[in-house]
Amino acid sequence: MAGTYDLPEWKPPPIYPVLGDRQVHIWLLSLRSGQSPQDRRSLLTQYLHPYLLEQGDSETRTTLENIALEPITLEQNDYGKPYLPQFPLEFNWSHSGNLALLAVTHLAPLGIDLEILRPSRYRRAIAQRFFSPEEQSYLERAPLAQADQRFLSLWTRYEAEMKARGRGIFAPPTHGENPAENDTKTQEESYIHYIHTFQPLPQTIASVVVLTQHIPQLVFFDARQDEHSK
Repeated sequence: MAGTYDLPEWKPPPIYPVLGDRQVHIWLLSLRSGQSPQDRRSLLTQYLHPYLLEQGDSETRTTLENIALEPITLEQNDYGKPYLPQFPLEFNWSHSGNLALLAVTHLAPLGIDLEILRPSRYRRAIAQRFFSPEEQSYLERAPLAQADQRFLSLWTRYEAEMKARGRGIFAPPTHGENPAENDTKTQEESYIHYIHTFQPLPQTIASVVVLTQHIPQLVFFDARQDEHSK
């Protein structure tokens, strides 16, 4: 799989998404230049809001329908991972440049990381600090033209896993299988956790990690046009 990753089939965004038990919804969002952290937080709650309506009882749904989006309570753990204390909804998001990805599921804790493809002068030093010996070997074997893409594929997998586990990137790594082999597995029982690396758009790379042995159904929504129309 070296050097090639899936380009998702992006669907138009639904007004009221329905999240299946084993689905992961991944949203592609656009960010405007100069957006403040508060603006980005409001954008996040805007896309989480319909999922809260979906799982609440009738009284909760009525309450949520009548409040502004901003009062939805988002808290953070000690490493800065946001969560919803009122609802058992798993979500995570990542942004790079003017793009963001939001992943939502009921299945299990998850993390997602997005990077713009770019040269990395320090990939060997970073690999020695964060990657397992097998991962470092996988990176060293990369043809020069694929080195940066392979490095960022490993990095997004690492960061997505740390986010799924609710840990910071400087926490002790939990090295598992050779990530070069994970995408080739087809049997559910062969996964320690689910990893999928993909290219949201050309010149980008992302990974999503779900802490489950099951293979989830990934559903991709492109909300960039939706953002521009607002």
